[in-house]
Amino acid sequence: MPTKLHILVPASGLGLRFNADRPKQYQPFLGISLLDHCLSQLLSLSYTGQFVVGLAEDDLWWETMDSSKSTSINTVIGGATRAETVSHMLDALHDVDPQDWVLVHDAVRPCVSKSSLQPLLDVMQATQADGLSLGRPIYEAVKRVSDQGKVLASERREGLWTIQTPQVFRFEALQKSLQACLEESLSFDDEMMALHHLGYTTGMVQGSALNIKVTTAEDLPLAEHYWQIMQAQEQG
Repeated sequence: MPTKLHILVPASGLGLRFNADRPKQYQPFLGISLLDHCLSQLLSLSYTGQFVVGLAEDDLWWETMDSSKSTSINTVIGGATRAETVSHMLDALHDVDPQDWVLVHDAVRPCVSKSSLQPLLDVMQATQADGLSLGRPIYEAVKRVSDQGKVLASERREGLWTIQTPQVFRFEALQKSLQACLEESLSFDDEMMALHHLGYTTGMVQGSALNIKVTTAEDLPLAEHYWQIMQAQEQG
């Protein structure tokens, strides 16, 4: 039986660094919300599995979103941490093969499209790895700095990448890795880090510099500009 591709979008974060009246995934983006835009792009993928969005227990905005009316999207209540939220979302999947693929994407990375994600999906079809992530090599000089702003060391940047999403994982590898981290009270920066804890193999696929994560208010107009550049490139 061919493996399926399931899509998970954790959207239960509070976005405290955004300092706004609502979580950043619900901030306006090109006439809709960041979350609506992000979900519409992922729904355009040729996925064959299930689509799950993880929400905060006290979410006040989801029901007002256009995406909430989609019959293709299921929702679950997330947890106190990202690991708990993604774990709840995995539990919501049914009739899953251990080798099925699970795509995890940050709700606040709106500058993705079907064509920009195709390189990741192409590698996914051929890889022997248990997980893959989009990312970018680091080209700038890298310094290790103290909390007080003192430069402690210069780091070699060769072989260093910044991580993006989507990331894709074998269902069994992701589920076991998250469970281990939860049982051991380990935190991680991304799901790939959880896989490394259990020794699973992972790989990188170069992504676009336009795949920005909206973290602060100043990132929002930049993301809108990047999206317009993407559209011009894809139409040209």
